Amino acid sequence: MAGFRRKKPGKGEGRAKESPGGGLRGIEQKSRAETAIDLLNIGFDKDRDRLFSVGDLIDRGPASFECLHLAFEPWFYSVRGNHEIMAHDALNGVGSLEHWFINGGNWVASENPLEMRQILNEAMRYLPYAREVQIDDKRVGIVHAEPPGDWGLIEQG
Repeated sequence: MAGFRRKKPGKGEGRAKESPGGGLRGIEQKSRAETAIDLLNIGFDKDRDRLFSVGDLIDRGPASFECLHLAFEPWFYSVRGNHEIMAHDALNGVGSLEHWFINGGNWVASENPLEMRQILNEAMRYLPYAREVQIDDKRVGIVHAEPPGDWGLIEQG
């Protein structure tokens, strides 16, 4: 899986922008696709800036496979959402494929399931349940749905 290893991010010197983002869900709506394109219009610089997401990168949209690959980008910082968890569990035999498909996972039918499992398992290494990031002199917590009881145990992003 060397082709899917995440590059190491820079140290952050000279960062220009810290941009929050929501769940892409495979970019199922034009407004979400336009939002992603807007990053380029505001001068988003992949070498200096960071984009933060609250998970749900996949499902309900035709670009789910491409959105999952964002987890490997050095400028993209996300947590796992319930859709990544459903997919992981279903593809690894600990969850229901039917439940995942009903909730938008049917896009995987056009992909190689073994390859998808490998890519998703690797992506999950970069999608913690929660993360804490330093933005200027502030610490910001990012979660998908419910904050953890002890922020002291959260990975520093």
